[in-house]
Amino acid sequence: MKSLINSFKYAFNGIKYCWYNELSFRIHTVIAGWAVVMSIILNISYIEWVAVLSAIIFVLVCEMLNTSFEALNDLTHKKKNGYSKISKDVAAGAVLASVMYSIVIGCIIFIPKIIMIIQGT
Repeated sequence: MKSLINSFKYAFNGIKYCWYNELSFRIHTVIAGWAVVMSIILNISYIEWVAVLSAIIFVLVCEMLNTSFEALNDLTHKKKNGYSKISKDVAAGAVLASVMYSIVIGCIIFIPKIIMIIQGT
């Protein structure tokens, strides 16, 4: 039981590390909060909630993996080299791809609802 509790403790430490040390993680978290608030205000459906929450988690997980790859590269490669740069760039690209996906999901779900509100229907 103690190892299970420690596993959760280590996991929360990882999330806490990202929050306090990674500006982009904080930015993504604030935007995620905004998306949740908009979802509540616009009264999205259950399936839309699944899409929004999946997109949020996808971005945050990619950001955390990117942080992990950067830390591991910095630890193992004191001098910059091509492979370290590739690893960091690909991890950053994964974050960008997840963000672009989330933007598309947000547009598909939120824009029609906002247009309906503006048109008064």
